[in-house]
Amino acid sequence: MLQGPPGTGKTLLAISLAKAYKASYYIIDGSPDLDRRDIEGNWELLKGETKFNYGPLTLAIKDANNEGIAFIIINEINAIRENEQISLNSLLSENHINLISKGFEKHELNSESKLIIIGTMNKGVIGINKLQESFEDRFIITPEISYPLKNKEIDIASQISGYKKKIAEIVVDAARQIRKQAIQDYSITKIFSTRLVVNFCMLISLMPPKYLKHNIENVIINKLGTTTEEKKSIAMILDGKMFETKLKEELISKKTKLMSWECKLDKDSLDHLLTNTKACFTNYISKYGRSNAFRHNGNIM
Repeated sequence: MLQGPPGTGKTLLAISLAKAYKASYYIIDGSPDLDRRDIEGNWELLKGETKFNYGPLTLAIKDANNEGIAFIIINEINAIRENEQISLNSLLSENHINLISKGFEKHELNSESKLIIIGTMNKGVIGINKLQESFEDRFIITPEISYPLKNKEIDIASQISGYKKKIAEIVVDAARQIRKQAIQDYSITKIFSTRLVVNFCMLISLMPPKYLKHNIENVIINKLGTTTEEKKSIAMILDGKMFETKLKEELISKKTKLMSWECKLDKDSLDHLLTNTKACFTNYISKYGRSNAFRHNGNIM
């Protein structure tokens, strides 16, 4: 069971672990609307015939038996209703499930197979439904996943977004200050998570610098501020760190270097670049269709 505040990479950690084992994985998003049939499987009426669609639990058992190992990742596990938690109990303790929707059909994990179940839960955020003690006890370990150290967070943001470290450093520095206000002073309700840091870095890397002010306003201030006072507090922190000014300098510097590089292209290199671009575009249209490449007004998407 991975516990920690929102946006600290709990799900990403679980997925990375599954990929490290080259194993298949199934993600179940916990919610009060999640039904036992969504987890185990359900019947579907299709063209006058009924067909049973096996759910992630059943498919994971099958993969584990065939491949030796499989993963189930359950997000927001404390939001799942108690009745649905019961459907996981037998799997966690007895290595099997009985499909109620299919006459208690039994699906059992082989003795040599491994099915890893990882639950994630936001620390301090109480689920709508109580996490059953018997259910929680079946998870062997419960590490706490907190926000990474500053240098590590910069590395994460830089590597995932594909942007240079200097920009990631500016964003992380501001994020940590806003986070401090939220955690220590409680003057801000929402936390500037590592996930938001990565998403913001990716966004500004894909858009021209002239949209930076709008991105700061819409992605950071309006997203994290739930009241006018909170929005003002966040804006003051960003202004105090000269957030927009520093980012704009870095973004414009990068754009200038790119333009300088483009000017150095000779005719042969430019022709080669255009030929490759045209080939890629033609390949895209052949795969996805012309309707997915052009807008209604004829402009390229």
